[in-house]
Amino acid sequence: MHSSAPTDIPARDGAAPEPELLLQRTLALVGEEVAAERLRELAYLANVLLGGAPRRYRPLEAAHEALARCSAGLERAIAVTGRSAADLLAHTGCDKLFRIGSG
Repeated sequence: MHSSAPTDIPARDGAAPEPELLLQRTLALVGEEVAAERLRELAYLANVLLGGAPRRYRPLEAAHEALARCSAGLERAIAVTGRSAADLLAHTGCDKLFRIGSG
């Protein structure tokens, strides 16, 4: 797994962004329509976790888990492809990032 932050993600105080924040911070770099679509996808994934996961999640926990798995998937995709986080997020749905991050 690639541990350094991609160069297109603004970091706080020069440090690498926290992994769970990677997707959140990248949303600010993509177009408004793409960001809205990714947020809808995240909401759907949180609902999937609420309804079908072996572990019982509370709604906020499910939202955090969906975000964390998608962020992990984004990190893995960056490491494998060498593409920027913004480019990947603009062209890759959260369902795919979720699967990558869950594997």
